[in-house]
Amino acid sequence: MPQKSAGVAVALELVLGLFGVFGVGNLYAGRTGAGVALMLSFWGLFWVNFLLIFVFIAIVTMPMTWIAYLVMGPLLAARGVERHNSGAGTHVMIGPSFRPSSREFRWRRDCSAFAERFHDWATGPCMVPSCMTKSTLPVASMSSKGLPAPGRTVADHDTD
Repeated sequence: MPQKSAGVAVALELVLGLFGVFGVGNLYAGRTGAGVALMLSFWGLFWVNFLLIFVFIAIVTMPMTWIAYLVMGPLLAARGVERHNSGAGTHVMIGPSFRPSSREFRWRRDCSAFAERFHDWATGPCMVPSCMTKSTLPVASMSSKGLPAPGRTVADHDTD
């Protein structure tokens, strides 16, 4: 596969971008989707900005859009050439193709262990401590100062 030049891709983006034609450098780099997306989105935003001229907002947004595309297009094109020249974009893989690192493997193992423990806890018998039984739950009765009466329990309330 022939090598491509990042300089040519960047030059195509910059020179043609001065005339409002973005994405050609990305097409050269082999990133067809990014090139077409840059072309169509710039012209879509151009017409939105053109319509906003009547509200005077486009005086600010149109140059900002053009500058953003003039910076973003060459960067994407240069990255596409690097990917093309390294051969990363030429392989087609079907199905899962990566092997998790040991850190990711430990993370997955710990998450699955946590999920099992949580499931056991959530579906297990309800373990209510003896201090939370009906006879020792505090009663919300108030003292004369508006504070809960100290030492009052449900059992005391039932006998009142």
